[in-house]
Amino acid sequence: MNDFFDKHLIPLDFVYTGKMMFGIYDLINKKYFTPGSKILCIHTGGLQGNNSLPEGQLIWYNTEK
Repeated sequence: MNDFFDKHLIPLDFVYTGKMMFGIYDLINKKYFTPGSKILCIHTGGLQGNNSLPEGQLIWYNTEK
């Protein structure tokens, strides 16, 4: 999730969207989708749960602001 945020600047929550994106990337790496396919991933929020993690464990907001 930290790598995803570093690359895309999109925060993920560790309960739902983090697992969803892990699954999507796993399927892409396994060549599940036809080359050139368009994949729609819907981020449903839930970021407030990230506050329950120890500080520094998950980067989920832009600290440079």
